[in-house]
Amino acid sequence: KKFNYRNCSIKNFAKAVKYLNDIGYYVIRFGNSNNNFDYSHTKYLELNQIDNRLQNAEFYFASTCEFFLGTTSGVNCFATIFNKPSLITNNAPIGSNHWLPQDLIIFKKYKHQETKEVQKFSKIIELKLENVFDSKIFENNGLELVENNEDEILSLVKEHMNLISFSENELKNIKLAKKNFLRNLKINNKSLDYNANISNDFVLKNINLFI
Repeated sequence: KKFNYRNCSIKNFAKAVKYLNDIGYYVIRFGNSNNNFDYSHTKYLELNQIDNRLQNAEFYFASTCEFFLGTTSGVNCFATIFNKPSLITNNAPIGSNHWLPQDLIIFKKYKHQETKEVQKFSKIIELKLENVFDSKIFENNGLELVENNEDEILSLVKEHMNLISFSENELKNIKLAKKNFLRNLKINNKSLDYNANISNDFVLKNINLFI
């Protein structure tokens, strides 16, 4: 239960998986796929639903894939080992920092359980929760971590594929928001060397959380 804050529903990946299949990509699901994913396509495979022995094929697929789409559950390390881009959804806590330059991430949001208001990331930093890896501590601070929805995950994929464009003014605002976020992250750790590549689309659509 300590790491329950990392949990998310496979169902929120449905739009992205379908999109990738529809444009010709094979999608291979790694890990424990006992959680129900009511989806079928000739180019969608779940390794341990085919044959448990194929779980060892994860290393092969990680080494040959175009990119990895998932969470920080640990299996993303396979892609990192082989220098493949990771598209990381539901990243939490916000200060976690172990990414390749070609990786792209989006965050979970922090909702106050009583007010139901989504908290600015500066508030999370003020509470010194930017590097907390314990669900109980989030609960004790009255916070619920909200997972990324289908549209956010699909947009992450499209941005990686350079299918989302931004105006000059939007890029300016995104840059300022990221700069502010980084400045806030260093409040509790002056020597922090933060290199995560945060999705521009995610920042733009949630810019109030970053400023």
